Amino acid sequence: MLRAVLLAALLAAAAANVVRVADRDDLVADVADVADEDADRYRVPDGMLWGAGVSALQTEGAWDADGKAESVADHVIFKGNLPTYTVNHAIAADSYHRFKEDVAAAKQLKLKMYKFSISWARVLPEANALKPNPAGVQFYHNLIDEIIKAGMTPVVTMYHFDHPQILEDQFKGWQSREMVYKFAEYSKFIFDEYASKVPIFVTINEPNMYCAYFTAQFVAAGFRTEAEVDPYQCIHNNILAHQAAYQFYQQGVKAGKWNGKVGYSTLLMQTNPATSNPEDVYATDIFNQLHAGTSLAPVVYGDYPQSIKTLLGDKLPKFTDVEKRDLVDSTDFIGLNIYFSLSASYNRFMNSTSSGVMSMVLGQMTNDIPFIDVAMNVPGGGSPMAAFTTINPSTIRDALLWTWKSYQKPIVITENGYGDMMGMGLHDKTRAAYFSAYLRSLVTTVKDYGVQVLAYSAWSLLDSFEFSGGYSRPFGLVHIDYEGQTLDRAIKDSSSFWTQLAETNVVPYVENPADASTTAAPTKPPTKPPTNPPTTDRTTPKSGTTQAPVSTTQRNSAATATVTALPLALLAWLLLAR
Repeated sequence: MLRAVLLAALLAAAAANVVRVADRDDLVADVADVADEDADRYRVPDGMLWGAGVSALQTEGAWDADGKAESVADHVIFKGNLPTYTVNHAIAADSYHRFKEDVAAAKQLKLKMYKFSISWARVLPEANALKPNPAGVQFYHNLIDEIIKAGMTPVVTMYHFDHPQILEDQFKGWQSREMVYKFAEYSKFIFDEYASKVPIFVTINEPNMYCAYFTAQFVAAGFRTEAEVDPYQCIHNNILAHQAAYQFYQQGVKAGKWNGKVGYSTLLMQTNPATSNPEDVYATDIFNQLHAGTSLAPVVYGDYPQSIKTLLGDKLPKFTDVEKRDLVDSTDFIGLNIYFSLSASYNRFMNSTSSGVMSMVLGQMTNDIPFIDVAMNVPGGGSPMAAFTTINPSTIRDALLWTWKSYQKPIVITENGYGDMMGMGLHDKTRAAYFSAYLRSLVTTVKDYGVQVLAYSAWSLLDSFEFSGGYSRPFGLVHIDYEGQTLDRAIKDSSSFWTQLAETNVVPYVENPADASTTAAPTKPPTKPPTNPPTTDRTTPKSGTTQAPVSTTQRNSAATATVTALPLALLAWLLLAR
């Protein structure tokens, strides 16, 4: 996103950079054979890690195997009867049983970093550090050891939307201050168990999205009323939980137990003013601060942005003086999940017409900014379904610049990737062009503006369960055979990009077709339907079993299912399908 200082000129540059690449037979995914005359400009800075990531919820499967408890995500997806969820994650890529294949694929791609998340419900099924699940704890030891053995750096996300459901039953999860203490207990357990092997931790994955999206899902599923969910309280407790974890880690550093880095991540829908008019600049800044600044400013400066405190008044929870003091610089880096960008304009009639987009980014918080309209930056203002298939490298540049200018903290790109809407499968020619454009933009931004980027993690290593998007828009560098139901792994054509990057330490140039910008976005993924159609059976999984809540022949069968619901559901599909 951008602050007010990046105005009309930057907007014009961003618009000029928007290029959409078609899935054409004449698009060459391999890196250029000719020597790159600007190789030094695109050389990866010394010490910067790059690789790809997965999350436990989206790839492990084995949702109740070997002592794992029901997580909040399990509960909402399996029992919520939500129309946007036609498939589930009960088996997913089965990485719980096939993690060695995943690591081997990453090694074949010559990645330097392997990012994954730990399932809280798998290691502490009762949310009690005195009662760990030995099988779950050992699983992550095995995974970490396998990553290290393969010559990669393990990077751990401690929380990715999957705390034990028991915490919802007891005190409504992140709505309660009790969650801060429970997360502190969990984080101490994780650090004590794994920090001697893992040099980089992300405490919490995009709390802003969790608190906007999942609070809305609780209401939609009938598990909560709107009066029972408060996204600001949810974010507030996430921030305090992160600080508690960071503080404990620093105690370990001082004691000589470990010496890595701990950061906090956020979803960043980089937003520019629609025009250079002061009103649009103001609207953009308010949107950026409400969307991302509410999560990031406290862990750097100790409090919420003043503009948001003024806007919300008593709606926004307050930190105590002691909390403010402890929060200052309570992160070693800022993690950014970056996909596509938005534009914002001021609505003087106070009747925002973009509530669908903003409802998915901000949830109930949308009601507090009726004077802001936002729009997705897709080619020609077209279908939002083009959002994940748009190659707009200025998105990552602008996000880096906004974050660096705002916080002056090192940055880790914790997620960034291309969602295949065109049914490319193994032949992902466009994905190579996407990563070439975005990583070149990243490297030049680092060199031109002095932005400090520690690492870049592509989303995702594997084709994954993408929430309400199911398995219909794969992001993976590695293909998973969901359609044939074998779940076999296969390296995609874009692998040549990653292997040459490893061999040269220069971001390869991948040429786009000359007429790419005129290609229209497809309205649905034109993949072959699976043999067994998507099931609508949402039978509740039985505790203690390892069977999916759908039959074996139906498992993960909706590899090509599309979301056919209201526009708001479509936006949920777009934003959570990562």
